[in-house]
Amino acid sequence: MTYSPKLSRLIFRSITPKIKRLVVLGIIAVVSVSYFLARNSSYGAAGKDIGKTSPLFILEQPMSNNYSAQNPTIVTGFIDIGKFIKGSVSRQLDTYLEWFKVWSKIRQPVVFYFDKKWIYTTFSRHRRGIPTKYIYVNMFQNEEHWSWKLLQKTKRIFAQENYPQHHPPTTNAHYSVIMHGKYEFLENAIDNNYFHSPYIMWLDIGLFRDYRANDCFKLKIPPNFNDSKIAFNKVKNFIGNKSSEWIIRNMPFWLCGCILVGRVEVMKKFIRQYRLVRDVLMERNLTGDDQMILYSMFSDYTLGVSLNVDVQTYEDIYRNPSYVWFYLGYAMKSETPCVHLNHTSDV
Repeated sequence: MTYSPKLSRLIFRSITPKIKRLVVLGIIAVVSVSYFLARNSSYGAAGKDIGKTSPLFILEQPMSNNYSAQNPTIVTGFIDIGKFIKGSVSRQLDTYLEWFKVWSKIRQPVVFYFDKKWIYTTFSRHRRGIPTKYIYVNMFQNEEHWSWKLLQKTKRIFAQENYPQHHPPTTNAHYSVIMHGKYEFLENAIDNNYFHSPYIMWLDIGLFRDYRANDCFKLKIPPNFNDSKIAFNKVKNFIGNKSSEWIIRNMPFWLCGCILVGRVEVMKKFIRQYRLVRDVLMERNLTGDDQMILYSMFSDYTLGVSLNVDVQTYEDIYRNPSYVWFYLGYAMKSETPCVHLNHTSDV
């Protein structure tokens, strides 16, 4: 049978509008899957890996960017490592599922990193209609991935005799690597410039866990922010001139790793600075979570790392127990109407 363009046109005209729409959607789906696999191949999400833990998504309409430059792009994520001990409490997955809900009220662009289909399904349900970029990451199944290599080093360090036991920063290697991973996710979001905002921030999934109001909100640049620095939430006073060994052993609190904010070009420099400190500590057979790395960065003068980016801290001067760790997030909060934004989410 020979191909006839004229015959093809006649056949297409005879198809009902509903079938035509299905055909077009099918073509879009094929193109979208190819796009998704290509964009995420650097994270080990291509080929057979993606079929194990992640769905093949349909890329919907491109998202416009009509948000104020004062609203940073929010980067966050959730990687499933099951239940684990945090302090004296066993942290269950159900807890995080509950924390997902507040993200339906955060009305600005979000870049979300995940590793399981159920995480995407649950989180995207709460973000319906709000611009969100979903990035699948295969952190612990790809031996060539940075996180796999970091995991092996971390396990060896934690296995040392008499290594400090703080749950989970110095006992759960997967948790430790994920805490370092937030800086890798931030860098990926900066490099891909998903929402073209001059500011970017990390926001932990559970920072607004206690928010019960019906109002929606956006997060603006912190008050009196110095663009040459990175904003952090201060938990307790800083003790200078302490060795990294002392910091790992005693686990003092200074900055909360739950939120950090900065201009994209400054954040990029800070990420490199963070990574250098982390790697120097690992060469000394020391590691923990990101809060320990940050403390060592500014306290241990023997590390030999040039600190080109400083931090600007914000704290609750009233020491309200509900806000000591999360004050900066609430200081940035600006109420906005809970209207449907008519945007689609992108994967």
